Amino acid sequence: VADPATGPAELVVLEDQGFFMFGSILSTGIALDDDGTGTGNNDDPETITSIILDLPADALTYNVTYNTVGTAEVFFDMGSESYTINSSAITGNPILLNQTTREDAEDDIRATLATFQFNLGPMHNDRNSEINVLVTTLDVCSDLMEFSFQQSSFTTTILVQAIADDPSITTGIVIQVDEDTAVIPLTINATRSVDEDDSETLSVRIEVDSDDEGVKGRIVALANISGVMLDDLGDGIYLVTTFSDGDPASREAALDSYLNSGTAIAFDPRDDFSGFVTLEVYAVSTERATGNEVSVPTAESLAFVNLTVLPLVDEPQVKTNAIGPEDTRID
Repeated sequence: VADPATGPAELVVLEDQGFFMFGSILSTGIALDDDGTGTGNNDDPETITSIILDLPADALTYNVTYNTVGTAEVFFDMGSESYTINSSAITGNPILLNQTTREDAEDDIRATLATFQFNLGPMHNDRNSEINVLVTTLDVCSDLMEFSFQQSSFTTTILVQAIADDPSITTGIVIQVDEDTAVIPLTINATRSVDEDDSETLSVRIEVDSDDEGVKGRIVALANISGVMLDDLGDGIYLVTTFSDGDPASREAALDSYLNSGTAIAFDPRDDFSGFVTLEVYAVSTERATGNEVSVPTAESLAFVNLTVLPLVDEPQVKTNAIGPEDTRID
């Protein structure tokens, strides 16, 4: 009696990596338990006569390519979106075929499977999918002139590891102000990445440079906007995030309504500071996926805000009244 075949439970592919040689992993991963050894077993190992790759109807877009090897044949069923690989050498009564012919046929089927590759779509999508694999095995007992077929199936998950796509960011013009001026409003425009499957979040990180006396100033909020938060992470680093509901476009709009208005966020130089200040402004895309579900969790784009704080002479203080003894110095 032919025994069922087993195969890999998972294949890992990177988001947007292009064509992926999934067939070679399946080909080497399909295993047969009966190798023709063991007490009471017939001497001839079981062989594979057919492999069907069944792509679920709700799967991602599969652009499939393959090449046939030797006696192998491939048939595509458009209705079920399945590919059947068999061998023209397996015809008629299997008992009339010698074991070498059966094993060569299996080798051709596996070699053809190994050439299968697909390009997952759509682009910028990290949704996992799966392939159902049906394997038909043949067990022949030449001594008893008996044979049997066994069809077994297993499901292989296609784990698409997420890769964060690059956002973009622009800032306002170079700013020049006098020392001890009130806060300097900032204009920052962050644009989300091309990813549209709602797997990424957009945020903005602002880093204020330092000198020997410490951080040259701070980022302050001039107004509050619903769904947007400014966090002081310490050491001159600030993070602007949005926690509003909705799709990526609405979250981007909420973020830009805060950063791009020119009235909600500002730079406040430290007291009595003058000189050059550079603000490093990063747009950050962060994948929601974690662990083995993600390959590149974040992507960043950088822009600069250059500020010049011009020095002003502080007015001196003069003591106008002093008292002391005669013929002594009065400070």
